[in-house]
Amino acid sequence: MFCQQNANLLMLNGHPDITAVSKFSKRTNFEGFQIGDLVDCKVSSMDRFGNVSFDLVVGESGKSALVTAFAKKNKLQEGINYKPGTVHQARILSFKMVERALVVTTRKEILTQKMVSVK
Repeated sequence: MFCQQNANLLMLNGHPDITAVSKFSKRTNFEGFQIGDLVDCKVSSMDRFGNVSFDLVVGESGKSALVTAFAKKNKLQEGINYKPGTVHQARILSFKMVERALVVTTRKEILTQKMVSVK
């Protein structure tokens, strides 16, 4: 459950991965995905503002992960049509803990950058 402060908005999520896990440390685990990783994403929907929701494609089977991805319109590569079902390569920028979603970008200049991470 998520309640937006100072707004009349209540968001309920019945995602089985969220409702089944009771430990906070497991809810903040994004299946091994790290900031800076390149992932293949399949478009699941697009809102009226041009923001895109993705399902992550895991492995050769094309199976979707339990974690979803999201990109705002300004983080999408211009000139590409994001139709539901199309697959695009994206880079992980950050995490949305409450929605259990990855914030990604498909902009070419960010995809080609070298990323350094410390674990």
